[in-house]
Amino acid sequence: MNRERISGIIDFTDAQIGDPAFDFAGIYWSYGPDFTKNVLACYQSFGKSRSHPAKSE
Repeated sequence: MNRERISGIIDFTDAQIGDPAFDFAGIYWSYGPDFTKNVLACYQSFGKSRSHPAKSE
């Protein structure tokens, strides 16, 4: 098992398409500002390398 990568996701009960700021607020309150900055940097980097399906229409 590779412990450095996500291998699966479970429980989509609360899954929704919405404002990412809501997710980042939860990350901030759970893990603090430094971790949130790292996640946001990865999120922004990922967004530059891929296009969102809704934006291409």
